[in-house]
Amino acid sequence: MFALAQATIGSPATLLPAQEPCVAPCYGQTLTGDTPPCVFVAHLHVRKCAGTSVRNLFDHLEGWDQSGGYCDAMFTHADKPENLQGRHWSETHCDEDVGHFLEGVSALREKLEPKGCRVVSSLLLRDPVDQISSEWLYFNGEPGKADTTTAFEWSKRAHENLLRWLVKFQDGGARSEASLWRDAPPPVDIEIADCDKTMEYLDKKFDQIDLVGTMDTPEEFAQWWVALGDMAGFDASLPERDNEAPSAGNNPLAAAAVITEEQRPEVAATNKCSQRARDNAARRLQAAVAAKRSDPAVRLAGGAPSSSASFDARVDALVARWGGAIPYLDMPSPRHDEMFSAMPFSLSNSSRQAGTKERA
Repeated sequence: MFALAQATIGSPATLLPAQEPCVAPCYGQTLTGDTPPCVFVAHLHVRKCAGTSVRNLFDHLEGWDQSGGYCDAMFTHADKPENLQGRHWSETHCDEDVGHFLEGVSALREKLEPKGCRVVSSLLLRDPVDQISSEWLYFNGEPGKADTTTAFEWSKRAHENLLRWLVKFQDGGARSEASLWRDAPPPVDIEIADCDKTMEYLDKKFDQIDLVGTMDTPEEFAQWWVALGDMAGFDASLPERDNEAPSAGNNPLAAAAVITEEQRPEVAATNKCSQRARDNAARRLQAAVAAKRSDPAVRLAGGAPSSSASFDARVDALVARWGGAIPYLDMPSPRHDEMFSAMPFSLSNSSRQAGTKERA
């Protein structure tokens, strides 16, 4: 598990493969016609799935501006006139429901694409056992967690925790027949009603996202980041200072957050549907990687023709520069007090529609 690992600073001699100057934006496809007037990357940040890493990498990309804040509803970005020019990215984190996210992306496409702009949507998922461990460590003061002493203890209450964020508002109206959820006996409050039905729903939603991936290894995260750069037209080898991570010793609860190898099977057994969602995302990432390796027509971030060596070499060099760890992974955000962090189904329809920022 990478959540508590200390990333080492990469050697100054660790260089990414040389690239020719790029006439930006350089998408993950052959460039034709005029440069689009704007590019927008819409990222769905599911809790404890490297969203802080993505945020920090974008924050240090020259020429890219964040649209709004991470508690802004996805649909609000379509109404910002500044997004019709330049390069922008958004982080959707306080309403992580994939259905709501895609409704907002659709509204953004309707506004931007007729103007010749490009919209790229993205998502990262994580091994559900590791996600539970990380969530407990960084949000252990929340209701439902505060009276537990270990992540393993809390996991007994939080079955299918990853999906509690990804499909948390798909309750069909208080557990109607359309709901993906059903009530469960204590200490669990809710559970997935039918995993096959849930996966059918998610498969259709994932089809609408441009780049779906996983971040269970630094290599996977680097593959996703390099592919996203090719699609959106930024140089994924930048910024150079992108390998900061906290030390496990900085948090006195670090040991209590560890789910041991002996405990993992028990936690995995109550997160089987979340694991299927994660595995779906992993297959999609590897399909995207395979396409990049095999399509000679694709132009990469440096403007050079694609090849297996060029894509893989960029990924390997990036991981080496990061010191073999995902940059910024599991760094507590100084803005956590701004985040709506209540459990699923507690956000009212009126506040969602208004795009209000609720506080925990």
